[in-house]
Amino acid sequence: MPISTKKHQITGDGILEETPPQEQEKTPLTRTARGRFAKGHSGNPNGAPRKDTSIVERFRNNDSCQSIINKLFAVADTLNDAEPHKDALASAKLIVERLIPSLKSSDLQIESSEKGYVVLPETEEDE
Repeated sequence: MPISTKKHQITGDGILEETPPQEQEKTPLTRTARGRFAKGHSGNPNGAPRKDTSIVERFRNNDSCQSIINKLFAVADTLNDAEPHKDALASAKLIVERLIPSLKSSDLQIESSEKGYVVLPETEEDE
């Protein structure tokens, strides 16, 4: 029974036999001596992969998504009815949050050597 090693094969007689190396498939030379790709060859023969569309683009292009938005507006529109939909307020809140960006408070700092007053607009009171 022969015992195989990486390069040699030892038979039962103790004779050492060398196995010839396997031939590799010849591929066209696509790299230069410096390891760079040769002109006309690249490491990505199929080209760059297509960019996935964003979730927003997929949502906009889907007709059923537009019907969901229409239903959301229809539910929010029931706020003025005698018996509004149970989710009318939540849908109206969602619509307002998405249409009007939230404003963040920030400090107002004025550097001046002059003393003066800042006039703020009057607040409107609900009747």
